[in-house]
Amino acid sequence: MVEINKRSIDAREIACEVLILKYAQGFHGADLAVSSALEDTHSFNTRIAPKQQEHVLIESQGRVSARQVLFMGVVRLSLFDYPRIREFTEAALFLVAQQVPGARHVAMTMHGVGLWPGRAGSVPGAVGRHTGRVVFSDLDSQDIDR
Repeated sequence: MVEINKRSIDAREIACEVLILKYAQGFHGADLAVSSALEDTHSFNTRIAPKQQEHVLIESQGRVSARQVLFMGVVRLSLFDYPRIREFTEAALFLVAQQVPGARHVAMTMHGVGLWPGRAGSVPGAVGRHTGRVVFSDLDSQDIDR
């Protein structure tokens, strides 16, 4: 069973096993904040630059609340439309299932909120395909569609 919770929180403060973020061929918003928190003396951001359809899974070493951060390479932000958001979600969940099979708490930011009315099922739909059952808690389509 999967429970989906909506939270308004700084991505660096999400306590989870894996935090999933996009890398849209540059840093924007949450991925910028998290990558900056993960920086060290070894030019860390040069390692967090997966090309489209590639990924980087990083141990946070306590620099953010998530144990690991998965950066998924996607198209430029201007091209990151609804079908690509859905592909990103499915690919990320598949990778977590393969590479962190014991993960019980996975977090990701919502993408495209308010851009596609009636498409609230994108994340729950993708999650449901990978787990078989989805339970909603503190989340409704009005929250997503705004």
